[in-house]
Amino acid sequence: MFRYRNQTDSIVLFEFAGPQSLEEHIYSLKVWNEQLSRNQPFVAIRLFLDEASLIHPKGAAKETKRWLNNGASDAIKHNVIAMINIVPEKSHKKMKNMSVETVFGVPGGIFQSIQEAQSWFNTTLGHKLRVDLSSSTNPLTT
Repeated sequence: MFRYRNQTDSIVLFEFAGPQSLEEHIYSLKVWNEQLSRNQPFVAIRLFLDEASLIHPKGAAKETKRWLNNGASDAIKHNVIAMINIVPEKSHKKMKNMSVETVFGVPGGIFQSIQEAQSWFNTTLGHKLRVDLSSSTNPLTT
């Protein structure tokens, strides 16, 4: 499952649960394109609800690389204030040292809760990050 919603004009939540098909992955890239085409800065919060949601379908790497090379990489650097990835605790241990900044060229990180992400954001970027996940199905934030 993939869904997204704008928390505010400057915060976009991308939520993933279970395995993703290649079609869903391509749809998520189209959603990114729509958001990036607005040419307005935003914080991207990617919420992975379970370990299965972290597994990319066959062909996703090729599609993502093509997408990044066709302008998304520059658009992300220009429009994304920070990219926050919230993952299950078990996955966090394996992923916590991966660098969002190296991959996407923007500040970010991999966190196990929205509270941890907010603390990082407030300390690192010096702004308050207010996120409402009450309508999320995320067991990580309750």
